[in-house]
Amino acid sequence: MSILIRRVVTLALTLVTLTLLAACGPSNNVRLIYNTNTSAVLPLPGSPSVAVVMFNDERTRQYIGERKDGSVFTASSTIADWFSRSLADELGRQGVQVSFASTLEQARAMRGYLDTVHNLRSGEDGLKIILMSELPSNAILARQFIQEFDGFSIGSNDMTQMVLATDRDNSSLSHIYDEEDPAVVWAILVTIFSGQRFGKKVGFCGQGVANSEVLRGLVAISGITSASVVPDTYYRTKQDFAAAEALNISASGLGKWLGEQHQAKLVKLLEAAGKADVAKLASDPAKIRAWYDAETARLHGELRDSLGGSRENTARKALKTFRATFHKPVIYAAWNWNETVEDALHQAGFATFEEQAAALAEQRKKLA
Repeated sequence: MSILIRRVVTLALTLVTLTLLAACGPSNNVRLIYNTNTSAVLPLPGSPSVAVVMFNDERTRQYIGERKDGSVFTASSTIADWFSRSLADELGRQGVQVSFASTLEQARAMRGYLDTVHNLRSGEDGLKIILMSELPSNAILARQFIQEFDGFSIGSNDMTQMVLATDRDNSSLSHIYDEEDPAVVWAILVTIFSGQRFGKKVGFCGQGVANSEVLRGLVAISGITSASVVPDTYYRTKQDFAAAEALNISASGLGKWLGEQHQAKLVKLLEAAGKADVAKLASDPAKIRAWYDAETARLHGELRDSLGGSRENTARKALKTFRATFHKPVIYAAWNWNETVEDALHQAGFATFEEQAAALAEQRKKLA
């Protein structure tokens, strides 16, 4: 079978699969938006507030600037060496995504470069210039960055790594990587709320919504415009978005919802560990923290008493296992998520949740 025929067959099977998935999923919430060629997509008529975008795993991506091998984003004349006219034409039709712009100067320099060198201007012929929001500076200065672009695409993988100063591919650091960490949640929420504040699109690109049910609910409730997923996580993501939307929770109730999700996860974890009595404390932040601190102190004491003896390794292992199992779940269950959501809201420029709700309604109307 020739390569061309194989590609045609693969494309046909993909289309059939996508059609079946779309038909089986919820029809009134999240719909599939897909493109079998590149990463450029257009919303289907009547798409809901959250659109799931699915790409094939073999797509290629062209970055503007230098990103790999530890190099930083640049906006210099050297880009012209490989930024051909044909690529510029293609980007003019499909949109430009700027990646790893860590400063406003870099963002503005790239806008000027696209304008003066390649005649690519936001708003002309439908061109959209999007920033891949994946650095702490992009979230901290989200209100400023969003004014330089037509929208954000949240790169959750790099955002998580950069906020927590970790590397998910490094086995000695990967345990730190966690999209549900309050600092990462804050960065994501500020980005989403800033898009609403200025009436611009904010999409989600990364493994976060595929990895975490909590994150799927969080971005749906907070008002994400779209989210991309790979094929094997599509159906589950679609169902979870539908379930979150069906709850009809506004951003003002997001903090309470997050607390309840983490408390429920901790209860399951404790019950599975045979600690049903402790599980009853999960909804009380002060009591569950007191239990964790007491257990940690007990294990510290056992390690101290066994130093240099035959039981030292056993004591170290017990402490390590306890922390690995309960440390994050207890912190998240006891965390003041209302404060995190409100702080993100204010960082984005909103004084009240009522202002945010009104801006979200206007954003959806504008982007419909």
